[in-house]
Amino acid sequence: MSTFSRQRRKALLRLAERLAMGLVALDILMYFALFRPLRSRLLDSYSTYSKTYAAILSDRAELEAMTRLKAELPTSNANFNKFLGNHIPPRREGFSDAMELLRKLSHDSGMQIDAVSYKLHDNKLEPLDRLGIRIEVEGTFAQVLRFVNEIETNKDFLQVRQFMFQLGDSGVLDLKMEADLYLTR
Repeated sequence: MSTFSRQRRKALLRLAERLAMGLVALDILMYFALFRPLRSRLLDSYSTYSKTYAAILSDRAELEAMTRLKAELPTSNANFNKFLGNHIPPRREGFSDAMELLRKLSHDSGMQIDAVSYKLHDNKLEPLDRLGIRIEVEGTFAQVLRFVNEIETNKDFLQVRQFMFQLGDSGVLDLKMEADLYLTR
């Protein structure tokens, strides 16, 4: 009986080992088949949630800004009309004011005006008329810098579209500039 019980114990031990190995294999299979894909989906879901929540917060902030802007709009129109009245000359004075402005800017910077031309862009849909100005001036590099600074700090509504520098005679720079001066109708 002792041989039989030993064989039976060995058989039971082998069966227990096989069951343990099967459970370990099943555990590994479950890990790769279920846990990892579910974990990946969960992380993707968290990422999507975070992005969606951030987009919602951004949209809320934009909505609040638009709501404030809408509340300020009636006063903005009045301020815009006041700006037009204070800073932009009427159309009939536009050409002479533009020439006076260019003469003052060139004088203050020490530049010499070579040529000035104008082109009125008449667009009935816009509240302002755009007076295109093309000017050619010459001077030293320091004078050109002063001229550009005068344009930037000027109180009139002047938009520069193009600058072109060329080296002139005896160290003088030639500046060709195109700009728009906006006029009220």
